[in-house]
Amino acid sequence: MNTVALYLFFISIVVVFYHHIGYPLLLKVITKNKKIKHISYFKRNYQPTIQDEKFPSICIVIPACNEQKYIVDKIINLAILDYPQQKLSFILICDGCTDNTEKYAKNTVKELGLANFNIIINATNRGKIYSLNKAISQSIAEIIVLTDTSAIMSIDSLLLIAAQLKSHKIGAISSKYKFIDASVGESSYWKYQTNVKLQESCLASTMGAHGACYAIKRKLFNVIPRDIINDDFWIPVKIISQGYRCIYDDRIIAVELEPETEAINFKRRIRISLGNMQQAIKFIRLLHYNNKIAFLFFSGKFLRAFIPLFFICLLVSAVFLSQEYWVFMVFSISFASVLSCSSIYLLLNKTPKIKVIKRIHHFICSYMAITIGCLKYLFGLKTNIWKKQIK
Repeated sequence: MNTVALYLFFISIVVVFYHHIGYPLLLKVITKNKKIKHISYFKRNYQPTIQDEKFPSICIVIPACNEQKYIVDKIINLAILDYPQQKLSFILICDGCTDNTEKYAKNTVKELGLANFNIIINATNRGKIYSLNKAISQSIAEIIVLTDTSAIMSIDSLLLIAAQLKSHKIGAISSKYKFIDASVGESSYWKYQTNVKLQESCLASTMGAHGACYAIKRKLFNVIPRDIINDDFWIPVKIISQGYRCIYDDRIIAVELEPETEAINFKRRIRISLGNMQQAIKFIRLLHYNNKIAFLFFSGKFLRAFIPLFFICLLVSAVFLSQEYWVFMVFSISFASVLSCSSIYLLLNKTPKIKVIKRIHHFICSYMAITIGCLKYLFGLKTNIWKKQIK
């Protein structure tokens, strides 16, 4: 039994290390002598003008559930995006809103005189997937841009999206995600994610997109099954599975307005973890796709879904081995102590003051949430209904 526990411990260590450190380093080595293709190969210097009649038509789809706090700023942001108005349309889906989202939206659209702005009202909360399917099915635009209500898009976003999607090889494009006021841990996490996604994009395709803002070619869209949790993974990866690429363009910025709190982040990571488990199972066939896609999917999204299980194996095997080896006892006590401290901070909805401890706390809390999501999915306690409390 000691031998089995020892093997389990070291296998878990290797997997956790590879996913978080080995994989990004390997990507960096593989792409070391390559330029980011979405900047060079896809014509960074392309500068379309509003007189260009060859512009593709774009429809911006905005799902909303109780977003009265951000809806006015969002519509103003959409109104000032640099793109020919005759080629632009908007669909806002108010999904069972019980606040003033609909009222504020209609007043703002009227005041700004926005043309082609369609507001769809779902009397009851039908979920984000239902809303997206309904909105996209009504659009005949060549390009669909999906964006969150609380995310502000950079002014030239649509110009860059149109330029990138001119390539017949690209089917989807993701923006860079930023916070107005992120914590140390959250800033480090998104910097890490940005580097990984840029390198994935350089090698082949980034696995998924940022839900705050991403774009697809309308002709490649497939109706989303109602049980899907993470639309920003399912839609791009379905396009990748058709032989197209999903690229990451860090010039397209989506800035999150919603303030970050421990409680919000914890709930968000539980939902993301549910989606990670679902997509790992539903897209397992990607492990038999072409070598690059299989490598990216396995090392990134697939392993991420199961990392919580490896952490559990790590702790259980260490506790078992601690009966005979003092080093494993030290590891077990340290692991349990850090976990306990982070749990207390989380319950108090506070963060540590010291920068290094903040990062450790952020990592631990993230995996606490991810573990809960993983176990909820495995035990069938999942939901894809999209709800938001009125603030």
